[in-house]
Amino acid sequence: MMNHVMATALKDLTMLRRDPGALAILFLMPLVFILVMSLAFSNVVSSDVAAQRNVPAYTLFGVFFIVQYLAASILDERRLGTLQRILVTRATSIDLMAGKLLGALLVNTVQIAVMFAAGVFVLPLFGVPALNLQANPLGLVLVSLVASLTAGGLGLLLAAVARSYEQVSGLGLMIVLPLAILGGVMVPRDQLPPFMQTLGLLSPHTWALNAYEQLLIADAELIAVLPNIAILCAFAFAFYSAAVAFLRHSMYRTYN
Repeated sequence: MMNHVMATALKDLTMLRRDPGALAILFLMPLVFILVMSLAFSNVVSSDVAAQRNVPAYTLFGVFFIVQYLAASILDERRLGTLQRILVTRATSIDLMAGKLLGALLVNTVQIAVMFAAGVFVLPLFGVPALNLQANPLGLVLVSLVASLTAGGLGLLLAAVARSYEQVSGLGLMIVLPLAILGGVMVPRDQLPPFMQTLGLLSPHTWALNAYEQLLIADAELIAVLPNIAILCAFAFAFYSAAVAFLRHSMYRTYN
């Protein structure tokens, strides 16, 4: 099982390394947003808070763009006929999904590390106080991991319902951008209309960003963000389970 999982993850990482466009979206885009929005926020709120809020917010924004890349990789498997062969048995279908999730998790882990490092070392070069990471390290790691798993699960679900690269691109933007807006990435949730704040509870960004802010701004202990982590785990499990069910159902219809 582990051989299949690792082989799938390594194949996806190799394909990503050869795609400069995807690398730019996953790494350069959130980096630019972090810099621009931190500079803008420093003139509106305390400059110390600007980095503590904007770095994790736009890191999450970038993390969830793995959705489109992951969905496109599943479509590649379907186009080549690999998916049809793999999904014949439950064990190998789980291997495939686990491998895809592992690849996405590794990419997101590097992505988060790069963005947080930029908050520490790059922002001061532009006159913005550095991101202060003297928070609960275990809490930051756990929130980052479950947020990445949630993004990966959403990508698998998108792949299960999309039938073309155009649908992946269109649906991906229609999903990722509203979730980010409702989750408070662009504008703090307390400044959104009440009905949008309520809808925002359906966005995993809400729970991940709230956990980051508790850790980085309020200096909360790990126990304070455990409910957020649990909710993110529930999102990840729901996305993953729905993706497997949709994919197996689509294969059943194909063979019957």
